Amino acid sequence: MERARATEFTPEAPLILGMMRLHDYPELTRPSKLAEWIAARLDEGLNLFDHAEAG
Repeated sequence: MERARATEFTPEAPLILGMMRLHDYPELTRPSKLAEWIAARLDEGLNLFDHAEAG
């Protein structure tokens, strides 16, 4: 019997950057600082962000 796969998602990035603990870094609450931080991560090759919200 063939098993169904739950998802076909395979990220090309070696890491997925999670945003769950973003509020642990107060300096990133300023939009300009957060934009700089995201740009730096993109420059490092991280282009997959997990920004799921808790219900």
